[in-house]
Amino acid sequence: EGVIYPGFTLEHYAAFLTDSFYLEILLHTLELALGVGLLSVVIGYLSMLQDGTLKPEQASRPLEILMSKAKELNKIVNDLLMAARIEGGTVPTEVVTLDLREVIADALTRAEPRAILLKADVSSDLPSEPVFIDADREQISRVIDNLVNNALTYSTAQPWVRVALYGEPEPTVVVEDRGVGIPPQMRERVFERFVRVDDPSMGPQPGTGLGLYIGRELAERHGGSLTLDWTEAGKGSRFMLRLPGSVGTIRRDIQLVSGRAAASR
Repeated sequence: EGVIYPGFTLEHYAAFLTDSFYLEILLHTLELALGVGLLSVVIGYLSMLQDGTLKPEQASRPLEILMSKAKELNKIVNDLLMAARIEGGTVPTEVVTLDLREVIADALTRAEPRAILLKADVSSDLPSEPVFIDADREQISRVIDNLVNNALTYSTAQPWVRVALYGEPEPTVVVEDRGVGIPPQMRERVFERFVRVDDPSMGPQPGTGLGLYIGRELAERHGGSLTLDWTEAGKGSRFMLRLPGSVGTIRRDIQLVSGRAAASR
């Protein structure tokens, strides 16, 4: 038996149970990422620096590791904040006219240090003419960053990543890899909140399982789509980000509320 709260319907209880289920998954993810992979490493090195076990001349490599772990933690927090804004129905957005070639080039520049570290083969195929869209630069960059980082992460051998851009019939970004692939039963589930594909050959990977969920939500809020176009176990995956073409030079601030845009020009 349980307490029945006045005004609570079966739908209210169903929503509560669903949220509790997702919260349990989230706590498990944070326990793995923070308790084992991140927080313990940070605390360990800081303790060694504090008590003098680690000498200043020995600190270079540990500081690099601390910086890496801090960035992982920052990404987790940013993903959770963005997911909360999406769930709340409010995502502040500044729409401007962008050349998608520049957005992709910037994303590949950000990924370059990690690609070099992994000895990854990363290439791009961009058109000679601009491909304009009306979008929030930070949000579209976030979607592409996540696709590229996933392509670099989910590979058991030397990563191979190709990013292509097509202007017709609509602006389309294609990110393809030769990684572990995604099982057929997970093709759509990977776009759900807190869902991750765990490959036994790779071991646990840091993250929240929110990247593709956020990516699809942001794409759809721009009138576009994010889909898994092709995948095969052990051979790789290909994701496609489609966005509407620009309707002209534009700059405006909008607040996305419950999936609808209230604009002020």
